[in-house]
Formats: sequence, C-alpha cells, structure tokens
Amino acid sequence: MVPPRNGDHCQRHRATAPLFEKPETIKALARQTTMGRVGTAEDIQGLTMFLASPASDYITGQVIHIDGGWTAI
Repeated sequence: MVPPRNGDHCQRHRATAPLFEKPETIKALARQTTMGRVGTAEDIQGLTMFLASPASDYITGQVIHIDGGWTAI
C-alpha cells in the first residue's frame, strides 16, 4: 500500500488518509509485507517509467505486483 501524500486530491485518498496518520496502522500494514515497511510513491516510479517507455511495447495483459511482498505471504 502506498500512503497518500499531502496535496493528493483523489477521493479515495481523502477517505483513507486518516488511516495513514496513525502510527499503529502503518506498523500493522508494514508487518504484513516481507519487506517490513509500507510502500512509497518512489517504489512505483521505476515500473511506471518502464511501462511508459518503448521498452515495454511488447508487454500486454500483465498484473505486476508492487506490494513489498504482501501477495507472497
């Protein structure tokens, strides 16, 4: 999970932002990943750049998990 940043105006972020203000929630989410932390926007930037580039032109219909190992547990 990627906590919302200040200034994000997505409705879902406004609804979930209060959850990420609680340190106990962050710790509980972090314990659910093999990496032991919650995700950041920077965690998805490499894949985003790759998928937006010509290097990914032949990729179709994939599900790529960037979840710190959440789905591996």
